[in-house]
Amino acid sequence: MFDPIYVTLCVSLVIYFFSRKLVFNILDPVIAGLATIAMSASLVYSLYGRETLTTPVVQIFAISVLGYLIGIYSIARSFSLQRLRHALSETVDRFDEREIIGACIVALALTLLLAGLAVIMGGAGDARQDFAKTLRPLAILQGGVILPVYVLLLSKKIRFFRRLLVVFMLVLLSIPFSGKSVFFPMLAWIGMVMYLDNRKVSVKLLFFLGLATILPIYLVAVIGYGSSGLSDVVSLLMIRFLLSGDVYIFAYQNGGLDIIRTYYKPGFLSYILHPITALIGFRAYDKPLGSMIASQFTGRDLITGPNPQLPVLFDFFFPHSRVISFFLSFFVGLATYSTRLWLIRSTHLSRRYLQLGIAAMAIFLPGMAFADVSLFIMGLIGITAGVFFLAGANVILGTLRYIIFLAITEIAIKNRG
Repeated sequence: MFDPIYVTLCVSLVIYFFSRKLVFNILDPVIAGLATIAMSASLVYSLYGRETLTTPVVQIFAISVLGYLIGIYSIARSFSLQRLRHALSETVDRFDEREIIGACIVALALTLLLAGLAVIMGGAGDARQDFAKTLRPLAILQGGVILPVYVLLLSKKIRFFRRLLVVFMLVLLSIPFSGKSVFFPMLAWIGMVMYLDNRKVSVKLLFFLGLATILPIYLVAVIGYGSSGLSDVVSLLMIRFLLSGDVYIFAYQNGGLDIIRTYYKPGFLSYILHPITALIGFRAYDKPLGSMIASQFTGRDLITGPNPQLPVLFDFFFPHSRVISFFLSFFVGLATYSTRLWLIRSTHLSRRYLQLGIAAMAIFLPGMAFADVSLFIMGLIGITAGVFFLAGANVILGTLRYIIFLAITEIAIKNRG
């Protein structure tokens, strides 16, 4: 029998083979999503060894992961990191310093507003799910604005330390309503800076970044989750990382998924499209599958729950169907990582903000899909709304500047007269 550590290493090597041509460096945001697969594989193996999971469940997991990775590899075969670097640089260069500063002001204002509301309404820690549901439009908009702004902050038209300060402020202000992954965008931004400068991420830099992220992680753990010491914070993070696939514990013990299937019956397409249809009033469900699984497991009505990874999602809607799980996982991998090809092929677009939105999607979203495909779709919606909001804000700020300029000019003329 293989040790879980060896399983993690073997699966990590397989993931590396399929995805290496799409990942720009170790700080690429998709790394977190791919690492989830390796850690989940280790957990699935351990549960199978303890006879918590049956052979068909393990087969569904393995087939879904394989389909997902083949979908990614289908994109990687015709992909060039050099062309991605050029497309990202060209996107950023289309915005001047004034527009970038205006976008930063908008992002900081939205984040500050959401942070204030979270503090007032008690939306920290696990309560953030209820808070986000109450203020979903604002939360989606803020998430959709902040990611394109991270891309704009790659511009060298603004000094590096000023850009870094804005990134740190955005992370700091996000703590009251965010989870333990609040610091990932900051690491991703630094990774993008290194990538555009064609520099490798050194071990020394990784060590420094690890130390630099202790403060925001500590603040999230203390403010959001009530941890009292550094050991509690480390324990919280390690447990969360190692149990990134805890949905397999909740879903398959005591036939939990089979029981849920008897009373929770949204259609597959309506479930997948729920983040879109819910915006116009057509809801496929009141609670997502992860919440249903957690509620069934604990016996309490919960709104929080584990991420319903692709194997569990497909096994719920298509019980033990290996063929369907393979092809749907292949399609998800192909479709989500295609956003990086969209960016390469969007450089001819006349709409700068549309290109900016595609850049944000290509960098930040693909890694979300395996853990929860709904997060990917919500990300698409948020960034689309965010770039429209930024474009409108740019017009308004430009108009205000013009009005102020005219007013100052008129005053100066009168004073001379």
